[in-house]
Amino acid sequence: MTDPLNLNNTARTLPGGCESNDGLTMAKHEAVESFTEFLRGGATPAYPLEVHLDISNACNQRCVMCPRHSTLLSDRFESRRRFLPPVRDYINELTRTALKVQISGWGEPTAHPKFDEFLECLADNRVLIEFFTNGSKLEQWAPAIVDAGVHRLTVSMSGTTAREYESVYAGGNFDRLIGGIERLASARARAGSRYPLIEINSLSFRHHMGNLDRFVQMLAGLGVDRIAVTPLHEHIEVFPSLEGHAAADGWEDSHPVMKRAIQAAEDAEVTLDIHPNLALYRPASPHPPARPLHTLAEAVRPSTKRVIMHHQEPAESVELKSPHRWVRRRLGIERVDTTTLCYEPFKTMYVASDGQVKACCFMQDDAPALGSVEVNRPLAVWRGSGFITVRRGVLRSEYPLRLCGNCLAQHQAPANHGVDRLVDAYRCWARSVLGDAADNGWGEIAARLERA
Repeated sequence: MTDPLNLNNTARTLPGGCESNDGLTMAKHEAVESFTEFLRGGATPAYPLEVHLDISNACNQRCVMCPRHSTLLSDRFESRRRFLPPVRDYINELTRTALKVQISGWGEPTAHPKFDEFLECLADNRVLIEFFTNGSKLEQWAPAIVDAGVHRLTVSMSGTTAREYESVYAGGNFDRLIGGIERLASARARAGSRYPLIEINSLSFRHHMGNLDRFVQMLAGLGVDRIAVTPLHEHIEVFPSLEGHAAADGWEDSHPVMKRAIQAAEDAEVTLDIHPNLALYRPASPHPPARPLHTLAEAVRPSTKRVIMHHQEPAESVELKSPHRWVRRRLGIERVDTTTLCYEPFKTMYVASDGQVKACCFMQDDAPALGSVEVNRPLAVWRGSGFITVRRGVLRSEYPLRLCGNCLAQHQAPANHGVDRLVDAYRCWARSVLGDAADNGWGEIAARLERA
């Protein structure tokens, strides 16, 4: 296999030259203008506005609700350990026109041995850097995260004590996590910056919801900006043994604990977002069986049940100049009865840890990729047969079912393109991190986008 970007050669990860701020701003203006013209009926966008780099498929924890690494799974993936190398050639080509780069996927991004090099490369391209993390290495990377001007990081965390937290996040350490969040907030304060925004993604475990007010108070004291509580019961289809641990019935705003949590968030000026589906959950039975909380992280599988390990190989990739009819058959493109237009193939590029490219993180792993940055230049993939054929189909309500079938069935596609909100977030971040001059020209571009 050819490797034009030399992704397998870590010697090419040394820092390179940086483009001027003016040049990068013009490149990003051009990308947004291209998307605006597309909304007006013009050609498809010339560049991705959002890039996802799944820099690591490896994780140093085995959280019980993780669909890839949970110890509760009897049938799970065991992918070969892969780290996407921080090669400046492809990072610069992908991100000089992008507004946002997400550097997390199925693994733990901060476990990447060259995590700081990724941050440096991305910071040089003046993008919103965001990632999801278990927080285990925040103490190590806190200074680099702040220095890179990271826009947002989201920590997965539920529980107010070490026993509660470590029973769910197998391999995690509560005190280390608290220390990492505290060090990150302190580094941010010393830098006089409002970034990164520190957010918490929390799941509605029954034991956790009972102490939600204390949880909010604890995290507010550490400098967290936002806490989101999402439904655990949505994981129960994959993890039936968690059903007895999912909070159920009565978790409306009027619940006494919820009222105290909301008040604590208001007093500390922390955003508290409770998913609306949380109040709707009703378990199948009043008292479903549940494995004791303290045994979840150390679950012992019955000896009669063999654990099936899927050693997942990289997906096949569509060739850039493949005939469109062949690509349609290969991807299973068919007409779908939907009024939703998914904009992801027109604005997003997802690069997996093996270099395979798709249009978003929801596209199924066992389906053919739309290209590979191990074989071709990133923008050549963006403009190749895979993306072109998918976009043509989407505009006619025809979707690649091998890639998008699950998303379509579960109605997970975003309701709109969201580029207006992305531009607003970028402008706010740029003014704060790069100075007022970084906002030049963005007002007119945002106005044209709104009119489109």
